[in-house]
Amino acid sequence: MKNTTSSLLILLLSCIPCQHCQAAPAGEQLQFEVRSDERVQDWCERMEQNTRMEGACAQLDQIAQDRQMKRYAFLGPELLLRRRFEGMFRPGTYRFAANTDFHTVVLSLLDSAEQVYPRTDRYGLSPFQQLTLASIAEKEAVSNKQYDRVVRVFLNRLQKGQTLGSCPTVEYALGFHRPFLLFKDLEIQSPYNVYKRKGLPPTPIAFFSDQALNAVAQPADGDEVFFVYDWTTGQLEFSVEYGQHKRKAAIARQNFVQKYGRENMYRAFPDLYYSDIPVTESR
Repeated sequence: MKNTTSSLLILLLSCIPCQHCQAAPAGEQLQFEVRSDERVQDWCERMEQNTRMEGACAQLDQIAQDRQMKRYAFLGPELLLRRRFEGMFRPGTYRFAANTDFHTVVLSLLDSAEQVYPRTDRYGLSPFQQLTLASIAEKEAVSNKQYDRVVRVFLNRLQKGQTLGSCPTVEYALGFHRPFLLFKDLEIQSPYNVYKRKGLPPTPIAFFSDQALNAVAQPADGDEVFFVYDWTTGQLEFSVEYGQHKRKAAIARQNFVQKYGRENMYRAFPDLYYSDIPVTESR
């Protein structure tokens, strides 16, 4: 799984300034995390399980329809229910007074994000599209490395009019993780299937780190339009030519079979989202 400890420690200094936190005695605070690379559905379920915020996911649906949401320009187009908040909370550790209502928590998270998220177009992408690209880079850079090269690949594809071909966006639509997607997975009818549909998906697909967002602002140079992730080495292998990419992808598959077994290559893991499979599955 991705290690977000270091990024969380860095972001801790820039978490929500909350006057309730200073006044509340120790032991009477609501504390929770927003984690890089998790979906809003995962987050609200954790809020329900680990805090007193009962019915957090249902409340998100209600808040998404609130007229107050119109003042948060970076939310992009209005979408159905909680998906509107996908990628819209900054990763970090947050503290509130224990009696803080969930609506206040959500608005405070949005206030924190609005301070740092982009406000102008870049590379022909709107501010909201930049957030979406940052979320894809977060998921694709599984080992928290080379965000800038991942962003460059997708910018190159967009500029060439190619499909993005991003596996995490397909997994977002499927609702499960498969180390190597099947052809039938790539046929799913969804605006998040950017193997079939050109351009970016309609929303971000996960919360993302500052490193991923900074990579959108300052992508690497290069002509690469392909990369493959090796689940056994934690490395991304980039290519300009398709033939080179095919060879690297074949090596990645061979490495996976050797470590995890062929039976796990195409197995669906319903509790994972584009992340390393459990160590117990390793040979």
